[in-house]
Amino acid sequence: MKKYNLSNIMKRAWEIKKQKLKNIFSICLRMAWKEAKEGVIMKEEIKRLVETYRIQEREDGMIRVMDVNKAQASGDLKMIKGNKQAILDYIRNEKRVANERQHKIDSIEGLSEIEACMDAWAEWHADFDRMVDTGRSYMTVKKPSTEVAELRKKYPVADAYLIADKESRRSNYELATIGKKGLERIINGEDYKKVLDDMKKERAAFTESHIWE
Repeated sequence: MKKYNLSNIMKRAWEIKKQKLKNIFSICLRMAWKEAKEGVIMKEEIKRLVETYRIQEREDGMIRVMDVNKAQASGDLKMIKGNKQAILDYIRNEKRVANERQHKIDSIEGLSEIEACMDAWAEWHADFDRMVDTGRSYMTVKKPSTEVAELRKKYPVADAYLIADKESRRSNYELATIGKKGLERIINGEDYKKVLDDMKKERAAFTESHIWE
């Protein structure tokens, strides 16, 4: 009768188990990556549908396709009908994110006060121009008692927000991107001094890289 080395058999059994588990994990990992990639693609596709055909949520919780004829002509209407819930989820999530972002902006100390002051001065200057154009000898709008610069100095975070917001509206894409990144960092509560310093460095790097253009 042949004798078997039980120790070697058990050792080999564990090796096989480990190898099989490794192979199974590898398969699971590939599946997870596939699902993640498909999820990203699907989200981008839903975003495209919503933006292209101006899809909105109705008061009754259904979707409204503003450009329905365009969607039908392109063949995307069938996809829209087949993904109504995913589209609703996307719209609701975007609305939630936008509301959270706006709440953070509204919470920036002094920002609303500065913007109101800026509006008041703009109205006063517009009335002054009308007075000059019409030959009127009097102003109908009272001159603001507070200077915008005073408020911006008083509320440095709000001032940094306005600086970044202005930068984000530049016509140059790269410079606008620097501003947009800085703006979001300020909105999310990062140190405004560091944000402004980083923006300054990025603008300097941009200028240096385009100096010979």
